[in-house]
Amino acid sequence: MSLVFSQTGPEIAFGITVGAWVISERVLMFRDLRNGAFKGGQDGGSYFWIVITVACGIGAAIALAGGDVLPLPGPHFWLAAGLALAWVGMLLRAWAVLALGRSFTTKVMVRSEQAVVSKGPYRLVRHPSYLGLLVFFLGFGLALGDLAAAVAAVVIPTLGIVKRITVEEPALRAELGDPYVEYCKGHARLFPGVW
Repeated sequence: MSLVFSQTGPEIAFGITVGAWVISERVLMFRDLRNGAFKGGQDGGSYFWIVITVACGIGAAIALAGGDVLPLPGPHFWLAAGLALAWVGMLLRAWAVLALGRSFTTKVMVRSEQAVVSKGPYRLVRHPSYLGLLVFFLGFGLALGDLAAAVAAVVIPTLGIVKRITVEEPALRAELGDPYVEYCKGHARLFPGVW
């Protein structure tokens, strides 16, 4: 059985990490509510794809880890490595949010007066905040100590993130025009050299 379900120390460390992620995501959501991002935009329902796939990925990962489907050897190592990765993912997402500043929203909402941002993590990929989420979910799954849980925690939310990117990129091209098209030429969406 996963350490996070059977031992107090790992359960607390895992709970603090997940709690920090939940709070950070709620802060972004409330900021968007206050700024009116949920009233309009070019989201095309992709926000709900993200919410649903993230919830399903987390639920599946917990169920698979609870059933010891593919337990990883050395659970203490995977707990530590997974929690470290989860924090790296949260920090990458926070860096991306800070780099975009007021232009960052949890729903697709691009304004023509926005500038194309190519500093910070945007030097590496077009969507570092989504990459940060995926790194967090990989860490979440590995911390559970089960390979099947880690795969589910990453693959299921990736479906929602890919859907979001297919909605967001046309909106960015339409509103930001040639500068964004040029930026895209030298930057992968999520994984440098891959996609």
